[in-house]
Amino acid sequence: MRRKGKRYSTKSFIIHIIPSSIEGSRLGLSVGAVVGNAVKRNRFKRLLREFFRIHKHLLAKPLDIVVSVKKGAGISAYKDVSAELKPLWLRLGEGSSV
Repeated sequence: MRRKGKRYSTKSFIIHIIPSSIEGSRLGLSVGAVVGNAVKRNRFKRLLREFFRIHKHLLAKPLDIVVSVKKGAGISAYKDVSAELKPLWLRLGEGSSV
């Protein structure tokens, strides 16, 4: 999947996106042990799932999205995730070349 799509990078995340072959967008998460212990990894996953749930209606077409968290990501609250991912989400919502 990762070879076919586009890759975007932010300070804390790497996002791979390809058009979906099914109806509706899907989210995949990759949060490795380098990010921290299980509590911290699960927190990242909850925050990213919540962001996807709230903002998936903005996507112009169905997409498969895989978000990987980078080592040393400085995310501690939902507002941090939203501030970092919302500009990319809005760009995807406009249907820019994916």
